[in-house]
Order: sequence, then C-alpha cells, then structure tokens
Amino acid sequence: MTTISLQQPPSTLSAMKTIVLLELERTFTHKQGLIYLLTFMIFWMFLLKYAVFSQTLMVMNQVLGADELPSKLFANFFKVAMYLLPVLSLFIAANQTGSDRERGTLRFMTMYCSRDAIFFARFIFQVIIHYILILFATISTLGFGVFKGELSFDATSHALISAANLALIILPFIALMAVLSALVKSPRQATFYAGIIWSVASGIISLLSHYFAPASALNILVPGMQFSLLGDLNGSAMFTLAYVPLFQCTVLLLLGREIMRRKSL
Repeated sequence: MTTISLQQPPSTLSAMKTIVLLELERTFTHKQGLIYLLTFMIFWMFLLKYAVFSQTLMVMNQVLGADELPSKLFANFFKVAMYLLPVLSLFIAANQTGSDRERGTLRFMTMYCSRDAIFFARFIFQVIIHYILILFATISTLGFGVFKGELSFDATSHALISAANLALIILPFIALMAVLSALVKSPRQATFYAGIIWSVASGIISLLSHYFAPASALNILVPGMQFSLLGDLNGSAMFTLAYVPLFQCTVLLLLGREIMRRKSL
C-alpha cells in the first residue's frame, strides 16, 4: 500500500519571513541593489555638506531662536530628510508587486504562499530598506558633528527623536506605493499615479477647506499633509502627530490587501 504525503503550505508568517530574507539577500548581493544604496549614501553626504550643515540655514535657525548646535543641526537634518525620503520612496518602493505580475512571477509564487504573504512581505522589505537609509542618514549626521567637535548628549537625543519620527512618517508613503504597485504593472506607472493622486487629493481638499473649514479634517487622508505642523514642533512634542502616519498606513495597507486579493494575476 502506497502512502502519499501531502506537504502543507507554509504559514503566512513563515512565508513572509522567507520572502523578506530573499529580497534582502538579493539587494545586498546583487550589483543593482548595492548601486542604489551607494547612490543614496553619496547623495546624502552631499546634502550634509550643503544643506544640513549649510551655514545659511544654521544662521536662519539661530535667528529663529535655535541657539544651541543640536537644535540648529537636527532642525536642518529633520527638515531635509522629512521631504527627501518620501520623494525617494515614490521611486524606491514603486516596484513591490507590479513587475512580478507583468512577468507572471506572482502566479507562480501563489502556488507556494498566499497573496497576503506576498503583499505584506514586500511592504516589510521596503520598510527595512528605508529604515537602513534613515539609520545611515542619522549616524552620518552625528558623524559630521563629531568631525566638527561639537557632539553632545542633546545632539544624540535630537538624532533619536528625529530618526524615530522619520521612521513613522515614511510608512504611509511606502504603503501608498504598495497599493499602486498592486494596481499597475510597472514602477514608472506607480510613481506617476502617486504624484497625480497626491497633487489632486491635496488640491481638492485645499479647495474644499477654503469654502468649508471642517473639510480640512480630510487632510488626515493625504500622506505628508502634517509636515508643516511637524516642522514647527521640537523634541518629544513631535510624537503628538504620530497617529497621522500610523492611521494613513493602516488604511492604505487594508486597501492594498483587498486589491491584491481581488486583482487578476
């Protein structure tokens, strides 16, 4: 009598872990992934010299009342990174599932794991990559402070607070690209539609708010609309707006998951 053994498919968490590790291995062992990371590092070092440590910006911060180096330094660091990283994410995180759908790879992958595992694993992978970039940006900024001989406990505190807030505000942008990547077939399309959606949504909400003030509450649906408020906060007060990116990320991930489940592969 022949016994047939049926292998059980891996759990969602196990499949997600495998996909994330494979994506990380591919990024750090293939030339293209290393070139992307190296390009960011070179570009950030350029920004450190001419933007974060810009004498003009530091003088402006001093005029505005930031008399201590940590306040001046990390006010510049946070403001530059706050706008740079979301823009980069529109390109870096644009290819989460779209190209695989076009090539037919997703259909093959679903033979071994669920669509949820693929969708959330690719999102987590992009979060890890962006967090590596944030970590590099933070450490290199502190390194510049050491080079200039003006590092303090306050500087380190400012660095950690800034990095933690950057880690939060980048989430909805990566989630937005996960949604668009589940809808379209190419990273270029995802990036293009992200720009269109953000511009149209912010324009419509601004117009509605002009004629009907309560409509400004809709700003919570648009990633990055809290940046102007966040730039005016300092220290732990910055975390009072942490609910905004977390809410946006949750809504976008739920939407993307539903699209991924219904979208033809």
